[in-house]
Amino acid sequence: MLNTTVKTTGVIIWDAITDLHNQEQIVTREVLAEITGLRMTVIDDHVGRMVDDSRLRRVRAGVFVPVAQLPPARPVTASIQTDGFVTLEIGDTVLILQQREARMVGALMAGQFAQFSNIQSGHEAGVIALELAGRIKKLERELAAHKAKTDAAQMNLLETQ
Repeated sequence: MLNTTVKTTGVIIWDAITDLHNQEQIVTREVLAEITGLRMTVIDDHVGRMVDDSRLRRVRAGVFVPVAQLPPARPVTASIQTDGFVTLEIGDTVLILQQREARMVGALMAGQFAQFSNIQSGHEAGVIALELAGRIKKLERELAAHKAKTDAAQMNLLETQ
């Protein structure tokens, strides 16, 4: 029996993106066009929608990484019982922890939270740096244009004297 499954263009591009990412390769528009054989305009259209849908994140212009697709978070609750035990509920899972166990879990989670915070701060700093670099380039162009006008005006002034 023949396999008549035909992949859509979006699936072809997504598969290429995830394959490259899983092989720790840099995902660029050019590489995607080369691998898939699709036109750059088609790649840009699909990649733009994937960014808008939060399936991809732009690392910088033309470079992308897939965003982890996680299932919805389960409800989490914790309570301290009168006997000192801690009840930790994650979805349908219930843990009853001694005080020492609860402190150890807390210490482990604090490290995870700090690591996440550092990663997020680094990402936000990169976004800000990229935005500032763009603004600086724009100001440099404006300054150069203003300087050229000023120099031309000074030359005209000197010529008329």
